[in-house]
Amino acid sequence: MMGFHIFVNMYHCNNMQYLDTGKSVLKLITDICDDCGFNIVGNPVVFDRINVMAIVLLAESHISVHTNRTHAYIDIFCCSGEDAAEKAYDLFMARLEPKSSTRNSLRR
Repeated sequence: MMGFHIFVNMYHCNNMQYLDTGKSVLKLITDICDDCGFNIVGNPVVFDRINVMAIVLLAESHISVHTNRTHAYIDIFCCSGEDAAEKAYDLFMARLEPKSSTRNSLRR
């Protein structure tokens, strides 16, 4: 297995302060990367217009977040194992507290 990929759609997130601006989305991602022990490489890319999109490249692969008002669409791809990707997923769920979500995952 090369890596583990999680795609999650989070709807009606209770903690909107994490999704308000490009700066807050980037802080959310970098805090979760720190908590997971991921190594950020290069400069994060953030687009902050009506909605926010941020992507962080990792030595282990990448994490991206796209927002749409109260929703977040998160992509976690981790080459350092399924447990690491699951930890990042759990942290996003705990911090954003969506009222509902859908999730897909695959081993690559």
